[in-house]
Amino acid sequence: MEEWFERLPAERQAEMLRQQREEVARMEELVELDKRRMWIESLRMGAVFLVGDSISPGGGFWSAVVALLAGTLAGFLLNRFDAKRGFSAVVGGGTFFALECLLRGGFLGGHLLLCYPLTAACAVIGYFREERGT
Repeated sequence: MEEWFERLPAERQAEMLRQQREEVARMEELVELDKRRMWIESLRMGAVFLVGDSISPGGGFWSAVVALLAGTLAGFLLNRFDAKRGFSAVVGGGTFFALECLLRGGFLGGHLLLCYPLTAACAVIGYFREERGT
């Protein structure tokens, strides 16, 4: 221990050690909360992609699985970069429609009906992140 700390009265040492333990415990709590929020937000984006793929014309089981995984990955990356609503809408919508074009062999007319609701849902996820202020 530091020399200055050892010169302090025992009560003050005990109080400082208690405060330090509380701060460390709080930091560990915050790290766990951040991890939990990251997974929740990632899975929300995955759910948006899954619903969008399910509504899209010409979907199937494997395209739904790929959409869920791609959405979860997009949500994870958006969370790590702390993307706000505008960026979340652009990246989420763009990623989804690029994935749909890849899976379906092109952009189908039915996808036009999904443009607004899907990008809005991606923006809402970014809005919640933005309002949380992290």
